[in-house]
Amino acid sequence: MPKINVTIAVICIGLKGAFGQADETSRNWNKPVAPFRIVGNLYYVGATEVTSFLITTPHGHSLLDGGFVETAPQIERNIAQLGFKLQDVKILLNSHAHFDHAGGLAELKQKSGAKLIASALDAELLWRGGHGDFRFGDTLTFPPVVADRIIGDGESTQLADQELTAYLTPGHTKGNTTWMTKINDGTKTYEVVFAGSPTALDYQLEGKESYPGIAADFEKTFAVLKKLPCDIFLSDHGSFFSFEQKRRAVTSRIRLSIRPVTNVLCAITKKSFTRNSAFRKKRLDPPDRPQNNCVGGTGCLRSRHEENNLHAGRAGRGRPLLPSGAHRIDNLLRRANSARSKKRPDRVDGHFRTNPAGAPQHRRRPEGGGPDFR
Repeated sequence: MPKINVTIAVICIGLKGAFGQADETSRNWNKPVAPFRIVGNLYYVGATEVTSFLITTPHGHSLLDGGFVETAPQIERNIAQLGFKLQDVKILLNSHAHFDHAGGLAELKQKSGAKLIASALDAELLWRGGHGDFRFGDTLTFPPVVADRIIGDGESTQLADQELTAYLTPGHTKGNTTWMTKINDGTKTYEVVFAGSPTALDYQLEGKESYPGIAADFEKTFAVLKKLPCDIFLSDHGSFFSFEQKRRAVTSRIRLSIRPVTNVLCAITKKSFTRNSAFRKKRLDPPDRPQNNCVGGTGCLRSRHEENNLHAGRAGRGRPLLPSGAHRIDNLLRRANSARSKKRPDRVDGHFRTNPAGAPQHRRRPEGGGPDFR
């Protein structure tokens, strides 16, 4: 997964007004991607790493997340390339109020006239344009935007026959939100989860917490994600669901199989949560491995061939089929449910062990490396 040092990010974003996206990580995350249909009336209109999703209906559309400030024009072009109009977007949604997901909302709202819906605590941060963030203060800011509706935990918004439900999954931000909907594709209906980022960055989770109750918020988030029904898993960062691999498969019309994987995201973020240096004394139990309920479909996550290779710990000529982070997730999950896991810890000094025989070795992260900004 892409790494970004928070200190460097603060300096680079400070130069943003004069030089655009000054840091290489942001530029890499914001590279243009041709839009495509995922399944049914669900489309991808975001960039390489920061995501944006369009859900269409005959009576208008819903758009989830606006990426960076610089992503907004890309999103508008992508919507037009699919044959739709930004002006037909009636509802804007946000996963969480960070500059790489809320930066483009003000422009998109102004051009579309759509109503913005957000959770109470993140609506406040959106209104302030990111100023006063509990971790980043006034450094990672974006154009302020006003929410037209405050949505609560478990509440829904509906446009035509398309209903989207909000589940509060706080921790990454105080009002971080996971969205769910059902997408019809022919005779099939899919439960789609858009997981709000559940990573803990370098937050203080014990003693003087980054904000009061943050550790309890993360525990609640993991419990919610673990219980959500899911056929198609998506999130606000492409690397959370192996975006590039899935994009190539979908755009090549390769028939894939769907697998519920909310627990996989929960596994890696929960592990990151427990690896936080301030929280090692309160280590949580690893989640159960998600069951393999694969069915056929076009907007899916994992092929049967990929599934077999994944369990073998390798793909093709010994090269990993999934990104190294995904291999670590799978290894973690398999060890967590095996008898060997009781005899062999799944990490040493806060770092994952190596993959099974034949898979590449994963080096320790260098000291002083910053967290993912997700």
